[in-house]
Amino acid sequence: MYAIAKRSKLTGKIIPVKPLPELAKEALTEKLKVTVVPTVEAEAYNVGESTQVPTGRVIAVKGRVSCKMAFDGKSTKYRYVGVDKGGVQ
Repeated sequence: MYAIAKRSKLTGKIIPVKPLPELAKEALTEKLKVTVVPTVEAEAYNVGESTQVPTGRVIAVKGRVSCKMAFDGKSTKYRYVGVDKGGVQ
């Protein structure tokens, strides 16, 4: 997969225009047709139960993912989530 890139004003290196977690979620949903849901940590932060800000590098998915998405030594990790009667586990 390819991403639009630009030259960083700080380092001069070529970097993606969008952050890696956003690119990974986009690729998973649009190209690989995998359902992406918020992680437990992201949900806790969003409803005010936690002050820990999620990095976004762990992506909760409903389905199997065998590909690795990385840039400049940083990669995304996937967490499989199932659905129960109350919502996401």
